[in-house]
Amino acid sequence: MNLLLGLLLAAAPDWVSTLGRTPRFPLERYASGFALSDGSSDPLAAAKTDAAAELARSLSVRIESQMTDAMEISGSKERQEIHALSKASTDVHLNGVTFETWLDGKRAYALAVLDRAQAAGAAEHERETALTEAQSRLASAGKGGGAEALRDCLAARTALSEALRQESQRRAILR
Repeated sequence: MNLLLGLLLAAAPDWVSTLGRTPRFPLERYASGFALSDGSSDPLAAAKTDAAAELARSLSVRIESQMTDAMEISGSKERQEIHALSKASTDVHLNGVTFETWLDGKRAYALAVLDRAQAAGAAEHERETALTEAQSRLASAGKGGGAEALRDCLAARTALSEALRQESQRRAILR
């Protein structure tokens, strides 16, 4: 019986016994999350979900900002003030995550792996898209006036917030 148990453990990937660390996925190049599940009805699915959550936690980013905007248009007597205080952690979108799994009876192990360069490139692309949107909205706001210009300015602020979120996520991925 001990020989059989020894053979099963010997067949386990190296990352199982080292809680997710393996030379195949060095930290400089990959972000990873490790999980083990043995109490659910579908331990493999639970382990993968937990490993992805662990990976996301390792990349979490906090962004805090305070904004006060005031705009007054004297021609039509339009006045609008905006006060906002934002404190939030960003959602980490895990595009490109791959999983390695190993089953040992009812116990499942999962390793979620993310290539840092690929993920950072995707975040950079999203940042550039948001910056392009902000520039377009600001250009549109500069051409017009009134409520439409105000809406364009606010849309530009939203796009700039997204650009900041993507840049923060990119930096967290690259460490």
